[in-house]
Amino acid sequence: MPIGERVSYVRKDVLRLSQVAFAKRLGVSDRTVKRWETSYIAPTRANAEKIAELAGLEPELFFPDAIEPDTDRTAEELSQIRAILAELRGQIDRILEREVGLASLVDKQMTLLEKQSRLLEAIEAAVDPPAGGAAKPGPAQGRK
Repeated sequence: MPIGERVSYVRKDVLRLSQVAFAKRLGVSDRTVKRWETSYIAPTRANAEKIAELAGLEPELFFPDAIEPDTDRTAEELSQIRAILAELRGQIDRILEREVGLASLVDKQMTLLEKQSRLLEAIEAAVDPPAGGAAKPGPAQGRK
């Protein structure tokens, strides 16, 4: 049964009220009641609870999947979500800054390792010359 039919059933058959009287009891306009009954809009959770209370029903039993959240609550939840997202963005920015710093350190370390490797190759070549060739005189040997 669509939400509109449920609202209409409660109003007409359970409470035996006109749309105007029903609206007054709920503190809404009769236009709002008409919109509910035509399923143009669904009642907010607060209004669904008022309807259920008037009819002596549990709101979740009568309106299990059709209750829209209260507008104020949604705005509050959106505000909380935005605050959480802002905090997460800040954390992500800090992580990225650290990663950039780490990447820079890794690049420097790689450059040092490459220089060390070339230096070791030069030392090995000076200490253990290739077969058939003589070692080049280094600064300590001097040239004659």
